[in-house]
Amino acid sequence: MKELFNFPQKKGKNYVSTLNSKILVELTEIKINKFQEMNDKNGYFFECNIPITNNEENIVKLEEIDSYSKETIILNYNEWFDNDDDEEEKTEEFINNIYINSYIENMNITLILSNKISNEIIINDEEKDIYELIDFLNKNKKIKII
Repeated sequence: MKELFNFPQKKGKNYVSTLNSKILVELTEIKINKFQEMNDKNGYFFECNIPITNNEENIVKLEEIDSYSKETIILNYNEWFDNDDDEEEKTEEFINNIYINSYIENMNITLILSNKISNEIIINDEEKDIYELIDFLNKNKKIKII
């Protein structure tokens, strides 16, 4: 399991670990509530609602990734965070209390579209780049832009 994830890097108050290989997650008919350009100007944050309808299979995939992520953190906690505590139960409880799942039903999810990560954006059956998406969103003002 450890091989699936890169060593966690501290980002602000949090630790972020990326996957060693890409996973395709296709989301359809998401509702974008608001979006914001990243501070480094290399992409955007999108606050979205992902309806279960038409996304059930990929929501299961997101839940599996969360499960693998938690397992990996628990198994590698002592090594990754220089902890000498051998009480696995205590570590597992700690991780379960602080870990935030990627997908929680009826709650918004923040998606990051970065210029540094390849992605496909399809609007009306046509592939678009991120700037065309932003233009499309700006022209369809049913969203709140921050």
